[in-house]
Amino acid sequence: MRTIRSIPLRVDAAELKKLRLPRDFEVRGEIIMPLRAFEALNEKQEEQGAKRYANPRNVAAGSVRVLDPEITKSRRLDFYAYYLLAGGREPMRLHSEALEALAKMHFKVSPDWRVCSLLDAVKKFIQLWEGKRAKLPYEIDGIVIKLNEIALQQELDSRQRPRVGGRLQISGAAGNHRCERRDFSSGAHRHTHARGRPRAGEVGA
Repeated sequence: MRTIRSIPLRVDAAELKKLRLPRDFEVRGEIIMPLRAFEALNEKQEEQGAKRYANPRNVAAGSVRVLDPEITKSRRLDFYAYYLLAGGREPMRLHSEALEALAKMHFKVSPDWRVCSLLDAVKKFIQLWEGKRAKLPYEIDGIVIKLNEIALQQELDSRQRPRVGGRLQISGAAGNHRCERRDFSSGAHRHTHARGRPRAGEVGA
């Protein structure tokens, strides 16, 4: 992880004191490979007569697992933080406060988040990013809607399985794939279940 430049190696003790955070804390987020870095890697693969990589997400995941830190460094990965823990619990009352605290600690936080007080504002935000997501420098699964109050997140999690941290993901990418074959199976109550096997394809950002 030290080879990913967007992960700070030190956090200022004075800033931690201002945020009322202990020296031991946990930051969670996502390691991604920017599209430009992915394209450069594939160009290098072609020059060497090697196979092109299918998508940046698989490359990012594989790059973190390799034992050679120079390989990880060469992949030009990036890290976006979105979750903060201290003493095994969330130290802030609001998720937005946690994002602001992470940014003050010099962790990279996506600037494209917004607190919406009304459902109409949420809908407008989704519509906005449906048109802008293709211009992002990295791939995304979709837009995540998250309850801002941590207590409400925890209450929602206590009532449902699986636990999702009070969030809902809206996926915007879709694609059409040919169904190459259908399998049928019979259940215990003589019900027949059909399952399609689509041809492999790519659904990008």
